[in-house]
Amino acid sequence: MCHRYYLSSTNVSKIKDEFDQKAIEHKGEGLTLVEFVFVMIKCLGAFVVNQVDFVVQAVDLFRQVDVNDDGTMTWDEFTRCVARREQSLLGPGNGPS
Repeated sequence: MCHRYYLSSTNVSKIKDEFDQKAIEHKGEGLTLVEFVFVMIKCLGAFVVNQVDFVVQAVDLFRQVDVNDDGTMTWDEFTRCVARREQSLLGPGNGPS
């Protein structure tokens, strides 16, 4: 789901704003699964061709990213996932210098 064209600087900024807002509401906790799916639809919905597939991918991504298995996803967990996926797409030695 972390396709490059989804994650323009504008979309990343929108996603970050949503994480920040929820962090305030939850006193520092990350997004729950349901909140994450809604944020992804809200911020990336213009790119969604098949909403069911998109939701399935968002749920799968959440489960992969929630590395401490606390049922929430923090901004740090999300950005680490994006960075790892970007690096794996670029391959070894092809990342930013």
